[in-house]
Amino acid sequence: MRPTKNDFLWGKLLGEGSYGEVWKAYFRKNEEFYAVKKIDKKRANNETIKKKLMREKDIMIKISHPNVLKLKLTF
Repeated sequence: MRPTKNDFLWGKLLGEGSYGEVWKAYFRKNEEFYAVKKIDKKRANNETIKKKLMREKDIMIKISHPNVLKLKLTF
C-alpha cells in the first residue's frame, strides 16, 4: 500500500523551491527520517511544469552520488 501524508510526522521546513517545499518528516512505518518534497498541485498543473517535474524525478531515480539524496518513492 502506498504511503499517504498521514503516514508521516512532519518536522521543520528544510527549503523552498519554485514548485514546492522540502520538509523533514518521520515515516512512522519504518521509523526513519526523510526529506520529503511537497509539490503544490495547483502550481504544477501546467504541462511544461509537469514535464520538468517528471524529468527531475527521472534524474533523481538514476543518480547515485554520496552528496545527493536518493529518491525512495513518490506518491
